[in-house]
Amino acid sequence: MFGRALIPLILKDGDKEIQVKEVDELKRLFNTENLPRLLSALDSGKLEQFFFAKRLDHIKEKIAQMRQNGEDAIEILNYVAEQIGAGKFSLSFERASKRSLAENFTEEDQELYLILSSYSLTESSIKGNKKLIGALEEPNTARIEVNTGKLTGKNLSLKNVVLEFKGDFEFEAFESLSFQNVKFESRGRIVFANLKVKLKNCHFNTLVEFNNCEIDMQESTFSMSEIGGLSVLNSKGKFMRCKVFYSEVGEKSNDRLFYIRDSELNIEGTEVFRDNRASTTNGVVIENSSVSLKECRVYGLMHGIMALDSRLYISQSEIFENSTNLVIGSPEFEVKDSVIYKNGEEKLMQFCIINSKALIEGSKIHDSKGGIGIYLLSSKASIKDCEVFENLQGGIISINSSEANEIEPEVEIENCNIHNNHR
Repeated sequence: MFGRALIPLILKDGDKEIQVKEVDELKRLFNTENLPRLLSALDSGKLEQFFFAKRLDHIKEKIAQMRQNGEDAIEILNYVAEQIGAGKFSLSFERASKRSLAENFTEEDQELYLILSSYSLTESSIKGNKKLIGALEEPNTARIEVNTGKLTGKNLSLKNVVLEFKGDFEFEAFESLSFQNVKFESRGRIVFANLKVKLKNCHFNTLVEFNNCEIDMQESTFSMSEIGGLSVLNSKGKFMRCKVFYSEVGEKSNDRLFYIRDSELNIEGTEVFRDNRASTTNGVVIENSSVSLKECRVYGLMHGIMALDSRLYISQSEIFENSTNLVIGSPEFEVKDSVIYKNGEEKLMQFCIINSKALIEGSKIHDSKGGIGIYLLSSKASIKDCEVFENLQGGIISINSSEANEIEPEVEIENCNIHNNHR
């Protein structure tokens, strides 16, 4: 069909994908990192076509013969490695060739390559240590249809797969879970409970809850719908370079995007937002927790940040185009080297701080949409090295209320440039 036409192989070279057109390039990239792509090229016939195009007919014909004889894919790839002078795969890689995923589990500890486009999982428990790797390239990532409401086990690792849930689902009591390049698709809620979990480059489209977990979240997205929301309860960990957002346009929405309660969390390089700025959705809602926001962006929401009885540390971040931001009862609230602007719609404050101890340093608070820049009610605050300007109802206002007064109110302003505010 293709004759001697060369169809380049797409392989990973560090962080990049490249088109492999020469045998020497294939030799250099013939490694474990590219094993899923090499398996895919073998299954699709692209590897045979590559050698046919390079007029290495003996390799092409031997691959075809070995496949016809049903020989193991790793053995075929090791034959290719021998022919081109590349290193062989020394580990025994197993291929999950049965659509019922559990039927491929023959030992307690296994590393399985998912070579089919779809699988089903009906069991509620997985024994031993399982590492499952989708061997097909995007957009043909292996899809696992999960037909149970709960899954328990010991150690489970998933890479390059789509998990499809029919309704509410819970991962519970694993020693550890690891997910890389995994899409979670569900019409219900996904819960992670009582476990240690690591996720990298994952995508969720529904409500997600972490309860009593140790979390390592990196470069993942939470794309929420009307039923959506991300909750972290009684947990600790970090969110690095993630996105949590609501993108649908309309009147209906969930009431909070990112809810944190009774937890300790470091959030860095993360965006929390709603595309439709006319929003009734709250952004980062924190209760009785200790949270750090570093190099984050929070925007397009009703309460961009709402912190209740919590320690909150904001640094090198942008908080903008929210209706308001609120901190109540914080024993320690800090804003450093950040920019807060275009909040405060309809005479609301850009930041309202009630009955709290606050430090605002090296930051800019400017261009409110209609309200006050910083509003302090019965709070103790130190404001240093800041610029506060173009806030339509005033730059900094402090009021003492006997009803709210649990902290001796006091405001210190040092080396600040406060100008062009209006009342």
